[in-house]
Amino acid sequence: TTGVSLLGLGYLSLCLRGLIPDSISILVANAAFPLGMVLHLAGMRLFLGLSPISRRWYALPGGVLAAAAVFHYGYDLEAWRSLILSVAISVPHFVMAFLILRHPVRPSSMFYGVIGSLLALAGVMILGRGIWSLSEPQFHVFLHSPVQFIFFVSVIVLQLGETLAFM
Repeated sequence: TTGVSLLGLGYLSLCLRGLIPDSISILVANAAFPLGMVLHLAGMRLFLGLSPISRRWYALPGGVLAAAAVFHYGYDLEAWRSLILSVAISVPHFVMAFLILRHPVRPSSMFYGVIGSLLALAGVMILGRGIWSLSEPQFHVFLHSPVQFIFFVSVIVLQLGETLAFM
């Protein structure tokens, strides 16, 4: 649940962008999303009765923060910052999808297939957005359009579906 709370904090910081300084929103989002996903992965492994995650996973949020600082303050390259954050969020999604499909607690339950599919789809969407940010020169237009809102609502719905399917 701590992982889900951190994801909510990340989404809140994005919603408040413009009302709070961008640097604070960027710092909170770039810390909350990767750490939330790492904690979510740790919880899922325990739920499935697997060994705890490697401590190396906990370096992921720190690495993302360092990259965000370099690409925000040093070079002001929003596309690279977006790609790095997308990779850091999508990799745990793919790992969790693999784990839940490979090691279901109840193999006969359809919910594990649903959960794995939702996790994989969210990972693809997040990674696709990061790749698109790097390949599209006018990506900043997307950031200030209704498409950005629709993207985040879609990812939140997928994450809620995955959480509800677990319950």
